[in-house]
Amino acid sequence: MRKEYDLGDATRGRAVDKPGKTRITIMLDDDVVAAFRAAPATPDAATKPRSIAHCASI
Repeated sequence: MRKEYDLGDATRGRAVDKPGKTRITIMLDDDVVAAFRAAPATPDAATKPRSIAHCASI
């Protein structure tokens, strides 16, 4: 390893952007998060996200 590295042309942030995806931060009530975590996982969960309406019926 070098003792010093030149980071003068470096940029902050992720190294690779995912096209078509945007990262956001949201605040959710604890009961909403608990309902999502308690909802049973289904085999098609990766392609069909659970909705808030689904969790509200639990």
